[in-house]
Amino acid sequence: MLTTSTTTTNNNNTPTTDPATTNMKKEPWIHFQALCNAVEHEKNEKLKTLIESLPDNADLDETNRDGFTPLDLAFLTNNSNVWSILLEKGASEGKGFSNPVALTSHLSALIAESQKQVDKFGQLIGSAAAGNTSGTPPHHPHLSSAQLKECEKQQVLWTKRLVALKKMKINSESLGTPHPPASLQVSAIAEDALEIKLSPPPNPYTKYKVQLGSSASFRRIRKEVVVSEKLGRGPYRVVIQDLRPGTRYYIRAAFGNLLGYGPYSASRPVYVIPSSWRTGTPELDSQADSIALVKTCSHIIDLVDGEKKDMSGEKKSSSKKTNGLLSQFFSNNTSTQHSSSEHNSFSDIHYKFQKSLTRKLYLGIVIFCEDKILMTSEEVLPILEVDDDVFRCQQEFHWFGRLSHVWEDLPNLKSKFNNRNETDRSKFKLISAALAMQSSLNITDLGLPYYKPFKNHYDGSVVFTVVNRVKSTKGFPPGLKWMALSKTQRRYSVDLEEDGRKRKSIEKLRSSIHQQVLFHQVSSIPLENGLYLVYVQCRSSLDDVDVIVSNASPSVLPYYKIRDNPHVTKEEWDWIRYLGERSDASISPTTNFLTGEGEEGSELRKNKVIFTPNEYQYNFGLSILEACDRLFTYLEVVNDERRPRHRIYDSKVVEISSGVSLILVLPPPDSICALSTPTIAETNNNINKSVACINLDRNDLLSVPLRIFELLHLSTYKKEILGIQSKSALLLEGEMGFAKRALREAFSSEETERAKNRLEELNSISKKYEDSWKKTRWIVDIISEARNKSFGCGLKYRELIEWYTENPSVPLEDFGDISEDEDLMIHNYNFNNNNHKLNRTPTVSSDPTMDASRKFKVGDINDGKVLNFPEVRLPYQIPPPPGSSQSTPGQSGLFPIDGSNQHSIHPNHQHLRPHLAAVSHSSLSSPEMEDEFDEGSPRLSSSSEHLDRKSSSLLLPNILQVYAAYDTGLASGTSVKIQMTSQTTTREVIDLVVRQLNMAVLLKGKEGPVYDTDSLNNFCLVAVIGSRERCLRDDFHPLKLQNPWKKGRLFIRMKNDLLAAIEHISRHSTML
Repeated sequence: MLTTSTTTTNNNNTPTTDPATTNMKKEPWIHFQALCNAVEHEKNEKLKTLIESLPDNADLDETNRDGFTPLDLAFLTNNSNVWSILLEKGASEGKGFSNPVALTSHLSALIAESQKQVDKFGQLIGSAAAGNTSGTPPHHPHLSSAQLKECEKQQVLWTKRLVALKKMKINSESLGTPHPPASLQVSAIAEDALEIKLSPPPNPYTKYKVQLGSSASFRRIRKEVVVSEKLGRGPYRVVIQDLRPGTRYYIRAAFGNLLGYGPYSASRPVYVIPSSWRTGTPELDSQADSIALVKTCSHIIDLVDGEKKDMSGEKKSSSKKTNGLLSQFFSNNTSTQHSSSEHNSFSDIHYKFQKSLTRKLYLGIVIFCEDKILMTSEEVLPILEVDDDVFRCQQEFHWFGRLSHVWEDLPNLKSKFNNRNETDRSKFKLISAALAMQSSLNITDLGLPYYKPFKNHYDGSVVFTVVNRVKSTKGFPPGLKWMALSKTQRRYSVDLEEDGRKRKSIEKLRSSIHQQVLFHQVSSIPLENGLYLVYVQCRSSLDDVDVIVSNASPSVLPYYKIRDNPHVTKEEWDWIRYLGERSDASISPTTNFLTGEGEEGSELRKNKVIFTPNEYQYNFGLSILEACDRLFTYLEVVNDERRPRHRIYDSKVVEISSGVSLILVLPPPDSICALSTPTIAETNNNINKSVACINLDRNDLLSVPLRIFELLHLSTYKKEILGIQSKSALLLEGEMGFAKRALREAFSSEETERAKNRLEELNSISKKYEDSWKKTRWIVDIISEARNKSFGCGLKYRELIEWYTENPSVPLEDFGDISEDEDLMIHNYNFNNNNHKLNRTPTVSSDPTMDASRKFKVGDINDGKVLNFPEVRLPYQIPPPPGSSQSTPGQSGLFPIDGSNQHSIHPNHQHLRPHLAAVSHSSLSSPEMEDEFDEGSPRLSSSSEHLDRKSSSLLLPNILQVYAAYDTGLASGTSVKIQMTSQTTTREVIDLVVRQLNMAVLLKGKEGPVYDTDSLNNFCLVAVIGSRERCLRDDFHPLKLQNPWKKGRLFIRMKNDLLAAIEHISRHSTML
């Protein structure tokens, strides 16, 4: 199965067979021919008017009477503006021309027909004019004045058409195929899927093609995607699914038009292996954990509610219900919300809302609609009394947070909790208060709780508040009114009398309405899809443990986005884990003097050397390092000895949803659960290590209780799971309490046995539930591990910095699986982001000095045909000057490296920088020049068609052999040996070699070409291994090349002749 998609439309090449659908899609547009004429004759104003009036169901894929679609005409007229607009409107390329030859033949036929019509009407007009002037009868019937005017009109029209067709034919011969994609990024988005993002080239295109190969040579194409309909405007996105996990795929893409496809561009990175970070560790599958939790919770609900459903005749099978819950949870959309519309099931009993607060526990609610808040007639929030006991309010608040996700089940839950039991009494009262609030407001969904209870130290009152947004202000009972949010923010009185203190609690609660509404809004907004780096920091207090979150996104830890793709591959995660194991491993004391004797430390050293990341792994680690720096800067992490001790948790990637994944950053063990925030004295003197590494009292950070954070987090990203989990947990808790009471109150042995069996069954299912729920509560386990000083817990930030400081560039890979005799070579360049960038050039060079007749032949890969790239010759040539044949090699500066001419420097080279003195000691080798060198000089093979395979291995370490992969005018295989220093740059090598070969042409009396100084910038130096090359920057030092490129060959070629060096190798078999 192969899936394609773009940023605008889906691409379905299968025509529909439904007549109704076909008629809708193919509805004729009366202005279609006018549109084609406007495009053909480049009437831009008329064209703009027609496009603005284009109906939505108009078909732009129809062809005019000449067999062209509007997009074909825009391309052939080379009108980039019109082509861009039509492409955005969904226009497609015509299917009538299989190759450029067919297109040229068709245009030639149209031109011939137009020319015939022009000649015909010209003869008619000419004959009529001749008859009128000479008075002799014409050779054809007499033309009336109206007929003559019609002939003149037709002649003008056919002449315009002839001019347009000739221009189209010239464009078809000169435009050429599109440039390569401006960029081609590939990433693994699943264990068996890849995402390819293409940026289109600047010149016109009408289609594109993406290929997946098993090697860089693309001899075997595994997958191919061709998109030629309804492209829209780029960039484009292609998703290829159903790939084999763990298999290496090379990706390339090309854009095409009526003349065929342009050159391919290799992707970045060069290859990708679709896989998952959890490969080999199925116990870390979060999706499987969620399924297990849903099944367990469904079983609990069936177990507790089974008898009641049997009595009402509404029982459904457990399997059917579980399947329904699973399908609801794994649907592709966001969670559903409880209905907040009014219900008629409530009784007419309305409870009295509180006007003042005392030392009691209360339940309050903030209901808002747009910018209005629901208030009582006294302009107070609706508040109901819950209990006189406020000592256990923190524990009950956590339980209340779970209760807020099962508002519709409150009547059933109330029956499970006994008001006579001391343990259940406060919970029973909370449920009763919530039911009273539902009845008083005529709504079922009371909303979500604010993250902390409001505690007033003046009167000792505690208020649990819930916040909910409704869509309409209608349906609420009388006695309530809606107030503007701005009016609720008036300052409360500072009266210190007793009545003033009571009012002060109410006013303080009302002054926090805006803060509660804002928190409710931002806490329900999930992160955009992507991979994030988050900072784990806790704060301990006497009665609870808080988690530090950002006030802009309190449902997730403080974060920094690493990339848009949330999927982490096995290769990426293996690299992070390797660095973590490398930092945690300690060398045995015996290995301090025993090296290479099989000790553990010796193996570790070997592993450090052997493991080299590929480009994908290197970039992944670098992106994490950059994200760490940005996150530390945002949080203002203290810059002391604790900062390098931060750790990147490498046990797993936390996948909080299908589109969001988290990588955790952990502070040192003694700082992750801090008692206080750092002060200047503590930071400088390092007095107390149990302080946080960040300022916990910042205005943009919040301290949220750990269990409340779990509920906020799950309600945002896994609301279906939280709903069924809360319901099952509360039902199980109430049923276990009921079973314990039944066991205590059992009278007969039969009742006792039945109660024991019931309690054992509930304990068993409770244990299973706790195990499933524990896997979902990821943050609790991670904090426990992070506080354990004996547990490494991941990659230290210090080790990550040190490794990338020592390796500032991507290590070059040795692509051993790349065949060196492939028909089609794919280029890939390593660019420096801060230096010169070499843009990919079009297939038809933009250089006006290049031969305009240069063309490419594109064939089908499956038929064994390949791109034929002709040689490139610059027309600029200089004939040899008189007397140049008498010049000697010494005068030309061509010195064989045999020690005899080590101090001879040609005067023409003295303008170079001082350290180029060694560079000028060079020798030129070619099959035709062997006789001009001393016998002791290293030479190439005497055959002009073969190069010495081992010539480069005979060179000294500071002597490099550079081959010419451009038209030198000399024999094929000509090279220059250059002695250089470590300070010699690529640009200096290029200038010297080109000048040396220019002089050789003059000395040999060849016809050239000879390149002047201004042409030197058109050359570049490349290193080639097999079918891959690396273009070296002008300021690069060739002697600093690393393996495997150090073992390759150096070529000088034209910058716009991309395949010159590799074709040079393919023509000389001894180089392979």
